[in-house]
Amino acid sequence: MGRPAETSCYELGALRNTPEINIEQNETKMPSKKHSRRQLEAAANREAWSPLQADLAARRERMEAMGGPDRVEKYLHARGKLDARQRLDALFDPGSFREIGKLVENFTGIPAEGFVCGSGKVNGRTVMAGAEDFSVLGGSIGSGGTAKRFRIAELAAQEQVPLVMALEGAGHRLTETSMGRAPNDLLALADLSGQVPMVCLVLGASAGHGALAAPLSDFVIMTQSASMFTGGPPLVKAATGEDVTKEELGGARICTELAGSAHNVARTTARPWPWPANTWATSRNTPGAPCPLASSATSGRARSRISSR
Repeated sequence: MGRPAETSCYELGALRNTPEINIEQNETKMPSKKHSRRQLEAAANREAWSPLQADLAARRERMEAMGGPDRVEKYLHARGKLDARQRLDALFDPGSFREIGKLVENFTGIPAEGFVCGSGKVNGRTVMAGAEDFSVLGGSIGSGGTAKRFRIAELAAQEQVPLVMALEGAGHRLTETSMGRAPNDLLALADLSGQVPMVCLVLGASAGHGALAAPLSDFVIMTQSASMFTGGPPLVKAATGEDVTKEELGGARICTELAGSAHNVARTTARPWPWPANTWATSRNTPGAPCPLASSATSGRARSRISSR
């Protein structure tokens, strides 16, 4: 046999500078097939999911726009009102809001289903809350909105945390015959009575189904320009022929001083709200036990009113 060829010092140096060769152990390091395969699979997954992620991001952005910038400006901001998301931001401690059901859409394609809801902190305490969005079909309640309203009431009962409802809407949406989950949110609110504190904020005209959340709540606050009624002026006109304004039918003065369906009048839609100091005093109430808010000395409807004058 011939003598094996010797490796020159130059070749040896080159080998030592090559990462795939381990001269000391005289073995070749090959790239891991498993590692390489995982990298390829991860890259393929990223590419496959990229259109879906982009679509999800676009849908979220569309939901956050509510009824669209033109409608939000026309029906809310131009009238000096906060929109539904701004109202929840004003309610909750900064950065604490976590939305539920953001991707719910109605059959018309208008986003958010007219109701923005979720959980957050109020003075450090967890609270469930929902706000009717007047920029989406007048804040009317469809099947998706009903499901979301029921869900936050359900979670308030499950977690024994307070519930806040911010109202400005037209009530039940007559164009929808299916109302989603049953029982509906009003039955859920009735079941919450005495279990957790319930506060209702009436921030504009509230009619029908939505307005019924107020008498089911422990404490009701209205803004000076707000009104609530089971049937608005057009319905009264059709039924009786009488012309009445929203304020005459169910304005803040009527509700706080005469009807007793609201407690306090707020001068502004931003915090601090004029609610009793013990509103969030309960902590995981015992089922069936009276809620401190309901038995508070401040819970008398006319007696506890804060006049806006």
